[in-house]
Amino acid sequence: MENLTTEQMREKIRNERRIELAFEGHRWFDIIRWDNGQYALDFLHSIGKINATQKHLLFPIPQKERDANPNLTQIKDINIKRETVMKIYRLLFLLSLWVTLFVGCADDNYMELDKGSSPLEITASSAEIELDAANPTSEALKLSWTTGSNQGTNAGISYTFQMDLQGDNFVGGVSIDLGRGGVYEKNLQERRAE
Repeated sequence: MENLTTEQMREKIRNERRIELAFEGHRWFDIIRWDNGQYALDFLHSIGKINATQKHLLFPIPQKERDANPNLTQIKDINIKRETVMKIYRLLFLLSLWVTLFVGCADDNYMELDKGSSPLEITASSAEIELDAANPTSEALKLSWTTGSNQGTNAGISYTFQMDLQGDNFVGGVSIDLGRGGVYEKNLQERRAE
């Protein structure tokens, strides 16, 4: 390493830092420091950022730090006004409020979701059905049931009543969608039970 000029030695040190500190987050800050940021500006211009200037390379000094040390002054051309920052905060607050109000209140389904862990039980008004053809609108059968268990999953339970002749496997029988929750009984009239 003897007989190196100052510039050659700097280039060797820069290259060594690039290799030694790879993927550790030092590279960008190194190239900003070199040649007063000209190296970084040349890079930004080479990738099409032709409007990049010195002010784009530096972060502003936080107001908290400047309040603690009155000798610190903001970097030239980076003077961010407090009013601008407050406008941004207000805009972000209003945007988050809008999202909360319009997205968070979308579901108005107040159905009971916790059905506990009791098994479903069904009872009939009678063990046998006697149909009366002379009075087709009279009650043939009344079924009542308890709420089913969703096993703590908070999933809604839909009920479907199905009735068919024994051995037909519900191929041609009656199927009634009873929906979700609330109604736990069904009256079947003579004409429907036939």
